Amino acid sequence: MNYGDGSRFRVKVLNSQGNPLKKYRSCFYSINNIIIMESIEMSKSLKEILSTPIKDTTVSEIRLQVVVGLPLPLIIIYFISLFSPYFISFAFGFLVLGVYMFFIKNIENHFDLYSEEEGKKYSFEGLCVESLLIGLIAFTSFLPFYYHFNKSFGLGVSFGFLIPGILIFIRRKIFTESSRIIEGDDNLELGYHPLAYYILGIVCGFRLLSSSALLFIKYFTKGYPSLLTSIIFLIVSILYLILILSPDLMNKFIHFDLRKESSFFIYFILCNIVVEMIVIVAKFLVNFS
Repeated sequence: MNYGDGSRFRVKVLNSQGNPLKKYRSCFYSINNIIIMESIEMSKSLKEILSTPIKDTTVSEIRLQVVVGLPLPLIIIYFISLFSPYFISFAFGFLVLGVYMFFIKNIENHFDLYSEEEGKKYSFEGLCVESLLIGLIAFTSFLPFYYHFNKSFGLGVSFGFLIPGILIFIRRKIFTESSRIIEGDDNLELGYHPLAYYILGIVCGFRLLSSSALLFIKYFTKGYPSLLTSIIFLIVSILYLILILSPDLMNKFIHFDLRKESSFFIYFILCNIVVEMIVIVAKFLVNFS
């Protein structure tokens, strides 16, 4: 069989007295050779895709790139899932990314994804959209995967990525470039940077939502703590995430400006200290109810 580059791969047909293992070995080598050559061709296409900014491509070009480029990772995930079926969950994440890229031009018409001052870099609003995208990809990828290994951990990771992404996207009018201020030697401060607060939301959300999931799991398996206690803890956790991801509101109650980078690091530490205290309460409810 000729693959177009002059190389040939021949599968030997065994007679009835041959070694049957050679037949399966030949099939494996055939599949492996095809995948390698397809990967080489796909890598060339991906290099062309990545070298061309999305902003400078047409709708038909982007959709063609998605249709051509998406099958490769799905095929790779399929072969990996033959050894462990849980890896098939990552295919859902690639599908979400594929849908996003397929409609990227429509999304650009509704949101200012790129910064006018910094060329093709994402604007703060674009980063808010990206936060939501990352949350959806992580949720669809990690929820089925981790759920089979550790239920509370899987739920905490999945919703820990998703809920902060949703909150930042909803409040994207707050996370804007206008929040950046000039301090000292004409240095432009961090402002209400979407990615900074998204990372804060992930770190705090993962721990809070894992603890909340653990309370519900304990209730449905052991009968304690009470369902009302579990619901209240979940509501408190979500309200806390909403509060810490509202820097414009928090700035009215604290004595330092969250738009400054140094202040944000202090805020990050304080938020995690409070989270640790809430998690200790959850552990107490689990162990002593």
